[in-house]
Amino acid sequence: MESSTLIVVNAASTPEARRLIGRVHACWDATRRPSFEILESTASLGDRPEVGVAAVWLLAPTGPMSDDLGVLIRRLVDHHIPVLLTRWNHDEVAGATGREGAVMAPADAGPSAISTALQTLWSLHVTVEDLRSEVELLRAHQGGLTERIEHIDEELRLAAQLQRGFLPTKLPRLPNLAVDVLYRPAGYVSGDIYDVIRVDEHHVGFFMADAVGHGVSAALMTIYIKQSLRTKRIDSTFPLGYEIISPADAMGRLNRDICRQKIEKTRLATACYGLLDTRTMRLAFSRAGHPYPLLLHEDGSMETIEPEGAMLGIFEEEQYETTEVQLAAGDRFVLYTDGFEVAFPEGRGERGNASRAYLDVFRKLAEARTTGEAMSWLARTLDGQVGSLNQCDDLTAMLLAVDGLNGAEETAGTAFSSVADVTACPPPSERPARVIV
Repeated sequence: MESSTLIVVNAASTPEARRLIGRVHACWDATRRPSFEILESTASLGDRPEVGVAAVWLLAPTGPMSDDLGVLIRRLVDHHIPVLLTRWNHDEVAGATGREGAVMAPADAGPSAISTALQTLWSLHVTVEDLRSEVELLRAHQGGLTERIEHIDEELRLAAQLQRGFLPTKLPRLPNLAVDVLYRPAGYVSGDIYDVIRVDEHHVGFFMADAVGHGVSAALMTIYIKQSLRTKRIDSTFPLGYEIISPADAMGRLNRDICRQKIEKTRLATACYGLLDTRTMRLAFSRAGHPYPLLLHEDGSMETIEPEGAMLGIFEEEQYETTEVQLAAGDRFVLYTDGFEVAFPEGRGERGNASRAYLDVFRKLAEARTTGEAMSWLARTLDGQVGSLNQCDDLTAMLLAVDGLNGAEETAGTAFSSVADVTACPPPSERPARVIV
């Protein structure tokens, strides 16, 4: 059967139907007349493949249309073969589409109108065939694309597991100090990373970094940054066998290491590092382009800690400052990434500039009874923001509280909260770290 074949199914099987077929055929321009193939029953059409059929003219018998006839029409339409349905003694509008998808052409419309309708349907077969080929091609591409997306999804999940493996699994357990973290990647992986490091028996380091960009490249950068951070020098000539590196020196070494890497893109990051002497509660702090940390006092006042230093990866010889802060009972120290500047849309300027509303939110962290309650409240506040289901940027916040409550008294239902016990305990030990996400 050629692609221009027009199938005529004379299911009516009456002399009147045969005469109508002849008249319609005669109305067709002989130079453009397709190959007519006349079948006397729908069963004959049911045994034929649909390939090569341009259109079908179905002359139905009088009376209600049978279920078999309806099934046949739907099958043809499903295979993108146009069907023209002619019936006798039915009040139908020529050109209307029937329930099964066929175009209606009542017998009383006349041979000329029916011929015109058939010619129109038949002339569309080239377009229909082209569209059918496009659909098949798109389906083939969709199958490959779906498989590729599933593969990428699996790789991203594995990358997320890998990155989580570089986050602290345990937090130092210290007298008179509690630590809690909120960590929310915008996607599978994050451009943020943090760490709480026991440098020696009397010093604890608090580190946070935010790589420029998003996705896997930023996540790999954060892993590299964390692994490159050095907190002490090991040398047998030192009295203790090691020497603690100051925060400014640690930032400088990290910056030089990054600048010397042959990385064309995504080597910029902000970072901050604080070193706490647990005997005196004196905190030395340096930053590399990172948002200023906040010191919340028990009386409700708040101040920013502002040591200067450029982002990591820009100037190889950048000199970083160290600012020292004396922490007192009731103080809370907040480190965070710049994702909070866009997390509160109601506080943005007219041009959508970064908001300062997060400062008021962080100020309220001092009102919570424990660090766990404070960070749980922060998580709920973020959940209540417009667009929180489509987070714009990675969010990480770390809260240090002096003279906090015993970690065992923290809210037990806060799964994933990372809380260090703060009892006046025996020699320092460690406990699992959990993260609010």
